[in-house]
Amino acid sequence: GAVVEAERLAPTRVVALDQQLPAATGASSGSHRAGTASGTSSSASTAAGAASSSSNERGQMKFVDRDEHVYFWFPLLAGLSELTFDPRPEIRRSALEVLFDVLQTHGGSFAESFWVRIFERVLLPIFDHVRAEVTDTTTFTSERRRAQEDAWLYETCTHCLQHLVDLFGQFYEPMGPLLPRLLELLRGFIARSHASLASVGVAAYTRMVASCAAQLDSNAWQQLIRMLQQVVQDTLPDVAELVMPPLRAAGSVDVQAPGTPLTPAAAASGVLMPGGQPRPPYTLREGVGMRRLVRCRVQAGVQLLLVQAASEVYAQHYHHMAPNAMVLLADALQQVSQHARRVNTDIALRKQLAAQQAADRVAEDRCLPDPPLLRQE
Repeated sequence: GAVVEAERLAPTRVVALDQQLPAATGASSGSHRAGTASGTSSSASTAAGAASSSSNERGQMKFVDRDEHVYFWFPLLAGLSELTFDPRPEIRRSALEVLFDVLQTHGGSFAESFWVRIFERVLLPIFDHVRAEVTDTTTFTSERRRAQEDAWLYETCTHCLQHLVDLFGQFYEPMGPLLPRLLELLRGFIARSHASLASVGVAAYTRMVASCAAQLDSNAWQQLIRMLQQVVQDTLPDVAELVMPPLRAAGSVDVQAPGTPLTPAAAASGVLMPGGQPRPPYTLREGVGMRRLVRCRVQAGVQLLLVQAASEVYAQHYHHMAPNAMVLLADALQQVSQHARRVNTDIALRKQLAAQQAADRVAEDRCLPDPPLLRQE
């Protein structure tokens, strides 16, 4: 009944929108949202399409950030956004495809202010779900479930980010002011200590550059490459911290001085916590040491991805790039090379790291090689 009612009311709503519907329209859109939540998104999309095509034919109307326009579109868009994290895989995939199909088909009818609202209320919540899931699966779950959740997150994030950057390229004129916020979103993915999400973020970055390179002005190019510089800085691997124990609590008898390397013998000895209980020794196989090693390995891999991305951006789009953007890109690559060289030429650090990994019996596939950052250099 909700579907029939939505289709019956669609022509009426088109006329009313052109005449600036009062806010009461929001009440009638409740049945529209109910239809969407129960799996009728395609019918709702057809009704919305009637409004968009009708207004385009008149050549006058743009949907803006006004109540009557929000009441018309957001039951559909927000409902689909929520369904992208439904427990049922087929519902997730269908909702994601329909959501971005609607935006790609009718996005030309949306003004800049309306795109800002869609970005904040429809698209960003999808990635909030991702951040929550990553925190859960990397902290509290078993290895088996973590692998399953990683595959789900990788698939969802890949599709979402691909669709998002394609939208940005397709509607660059109204969406252009969202560039800083989109870059911040991608930076958050790339800088995470999660290999799959970091690789998804780098891939989305290169895809976004490819989709809108010809439309970017000098200022936009600077923003793009400066973000690459920032994420290079965020992901420089801190190899030295692998041979340093964490600082002990104030009042403990064995506070480790900052910058003091940890010898395997000292790590194995353990210490006493307040109250006389033995403190677990620092090791790269568990606890803080293991998390540091995982983070360092992920960051080393991300640095390689960033170098590859920088090379692709320059090779494919140098004829569009502003000269100052080229200089920033070269600076980012130099930063990777210089950091890797400093680590690789520190012989004392390399010996301490090799001894620490051997003493802790770190699995070969989880060890850092020697030199640690040779490929990056």
